[in-house]
Order: sequence, then structure tokens, then C-alpha cells
Amino acid sequence: MVVIGSAANHRFAHAHWNFLPLMLANRLDHVSGSPERGNYVNDGWREHNRLVAILSDGDFYRTWCVDPQDNGERDGKKGILNILLNSKNEACEGNVLFRKFRAEFPITFGILADIKRNDHRNLSKQLHRFTADAIAGALLEVQREGIAAIPLVDALICQEKNRAWVCAAIGRQIFLATGVCSLVGGIRYSPLTEEEQQALAFDEIEPSDDGMSYDEWEAVRIVKCIAALKLMRRCPPLFSPFALAACRSYMNGQIRRF
Repeated sequence: MVVIGSAANHRFAHAHWNFLPLMLANRLDHVSGSPERGNYVNDGWREHNRLVAILSDGDFYRTWCVDPQDNGERDGKKGILNILLNSKNEACEGNVLFRKFRAEFPITFGILADIKRNDHRNLSKQLHRFTADAIAGALLEVQREGIAAIPLVDALICQEKNRAWVCAAIGRQIFLATGVCSLVGGIRYSPLTEEEQQALAFDEIEPSDDGMSYDEWEAVRIVKCIAALKLMRRCPPLFSPFALAACRSYMNGQIRRF
């Protein structure tokens, strides 16, 4: 038997930090109807995309290290960041690492400060709730597949043979809620197929001598467009329909050519 969760022997990386993009997106959705907040919303979505990217790639805690290869520094940064995340606003202000983080993501940390203003425990309550929702969604998912799993606070207990499936289910629920491709039990969740991952990595500008025809090149661009849309789980509500329509129009145009 194995335990998979934020406080288990098979953890999902930087668990509560994964949900910061969700908190930011919820605030941006809330204020998006105010014309005078246009710049704030636009800047917020740009910050949201950067936050999702940094949480979806590599080791989040090493990003803030002077020497990313130093495991001791990495563990130290992890401890400090997690303490600061749940500390009173006044205690955070004097920390250099906190100020560095806030400078990179000012809108996100402004929202966190608002949530913690009257009671710093309010943030922890929300983050625990988001984690519980992800675990509950994963539990339902694996049960529908006939996989036995038992919830344990913010984790799932399952048989070793089902470990990869349960890790993927938790990762999928985090992605659906936040857009973050989280690392769960050492397995990085991705909604993309292998073909879509290859297409997304394809450099259209880089010269190539692999003999690719124009039609093959266009086909890769279509797959690349589909992959990008899959990853845009949370983006400005006004932008999503236009992006989807543009993709469909482009694909229909290619289909008509054949």
C-alpha cells in the first residue's frame, strides 16, 4: 500500500503553492466586470500565466535558490517559503525572500495579503479546501475505474500497482482547477498526448533539413495549436472563445485545402 498526497510518502510537489493561480484567477474573474480595472486584469492574467509556468516546470523551490543544485539551500528555501505563506503579513514584510517573490508576482501577493489581513489563518483554510477538493475529485475518478482507494486527510491510500494511475488522477484534478501541470509522486501530469508534446516543442523558425513538406509542417502547426489550447485551462474569459474560434478557423481552412 502507498499513500499519495501533500503530506504523504508520495507527495505532490509544492502542494499549496499549486493553488495560487486559482486564487488569482478567481479574483480576476470577480473584478473583470469593472471597466476601470482593465489594466489590473490584463496585468493579472499575464502574471497568472507566468505563475502557472513556473509551477509546471522543474522544481519550484530551486527557482529561488542562489545555487539551484544545492539540495540544502533548496530545502531551506522550501521551509522558509511555506512558513511565510501561512504567516501574518507583518512577519513576512521583513523577509528578503518574501520581498523578492512579491516583486515577481505583486498582484498575487497583494491578494494573499488581503486574505490574511484580518486573520492569517484564512489563507490556510482556503488552500486546504482546494487541496481537499482535488483529492475528492481524484477519489471519484479512480473509483469509477474500479480502483480501490481510501482518503486520508489530503491524501489517497492505494495499492502499489495502482500508484501511477492515482498520481495521474490527482495531477489531473489539480490541472483542471488551476492549469498547473503538477508533479505528483514523481510523475508530472500533462493533458497532452506524446504527439502534442512533440508538436509543442517544434520550432517553426529553426532551419530544418529533415525533408518535411509544407503540408506536414502545417499539420504540425495544427497539432501545436490544439496542444496550446489544452494547456490554457484558465485564461481570460473573453480570450478563450476567440482563441478557440481562431484555432477552428485555421483548422477548417487547412481541411478545405485538401
